[in-house]
Amino acid sequence: MADFEVIWGLNDKGWATAQAGDMVAIPFWPEREFAAECAIEEWNGFSPKAIPLSEFLTRWLPGLRADHRACLIFSTPLSRGLLLLPEQLQQLIEVELQQY
Repeated sequence: MADFEVIWGLNDKGWATAQAGDMVAIPFWPEREFAAECAIEEWNGFSPKAIPLSEFLTRWLPGLRADHRACLIFSTPLSRGLLLLPEQLQQLIEVELQQY
């Protein structure tokens, strides 16, 4: 994400979601191709959509935090991915960005 300054989600008249226990999670990927691979089953018909990293950090993550949603990072057809709270993901991205 930090390399290309973009994060990918799946969209079809709204963003893809996943149930994570008692929370709703929004799935995100670092590259378009990975998101496209997951546009199957419950996300069939969804298409990868880019989100500029600056917008993700300033609008998306605060909004997800306010809505009590989680981030599902890098799920694949074979793996559910990593579930993070928005503040956890923001911290990880900021640490990575400091290396640039």
